[in-house]
Amino acid sequence: MKERLSRFLVIASCIIFVTSATVSQWIHTSGPEGGYVDCYGVKGDTIFAGTYGGGIFISTNSGTSWSETNIGLTNQTINAFLTDGILMAGTDDGIFISTDDGLVWNASNSGLTNTNILSLLQSGENIFAGTYGGGIFISTDDGSTWSDVNEGLTNTTGNALVRNGTYIYAGTDDGVFLSTDDGAHWSEVDTGLTNKSVNVLAVSGTNLYAGTTGGVFLSSDSGATWNIKNSGLPYLNG
Repeated sequence: MKERLSRFLVIASCIIFVTSATVSQWIHTSGPEGGYVDCYGVKGDTIFAGTYGGGIFISTNSGTSWSETNIGLTNQTINAFLTDGILMAGTDDGIFISTDDGLVWNASNSGLTNTNILSLLQSGENIFAGTYGGGIFISTDDGSTWSDVNEGLTNTTGNALVRNGTYIYAGTDDGVFLSTDDGAHWSEVDTGLTNKSVNVLAVSGTNLYAGTTGGVFLSSDSGATWNIKNSGLPYLNG
């Protein structure tokens, strides 16, 4: 398995919380105490924190306190959450679904030929899962069954998935790929992306951002071209 720490550091540096109020300072919370925090999810008033080796922690008081919630998990390295409607966690050994707000988790891996899950995305009635080395899978039945959708992908590590309108983007170890037909076909879109190890993707209005091991890149034309945006970021080169 590839070195995870560098990916986590880049992802951590790119996490953005958008609130209606201006945040003036950061306050150290009491947890979670489960190792590296790899991902977050928010569902209603509950915050989910996924850790590297410590499982899932939840907070219902804006992070003031955290409690462990790992019943049913057979792997406690959590890489991704899905909280739009269904509650889903992607781990190093498959996908787990909770129907009771995270109290109990059940594996849902039918059809997955690679269970090292790195990213999750809801797009309409479809759910996408990016894996380490197995490409991208789709479920059309709320995660009950999965099938791969890798046509056009030249790299099968799906570090990041994001949707912008009807377009779906996948960030891989070798660039950004675009699908305009719900994952049926993918095409590479990385002109100007001088570092193709893409760890995280984000959408803001008409802008698409890619966080790479060489810094941040911006595309304002649906991924057709990219420009590096590293001003103020130390120790990063494109």
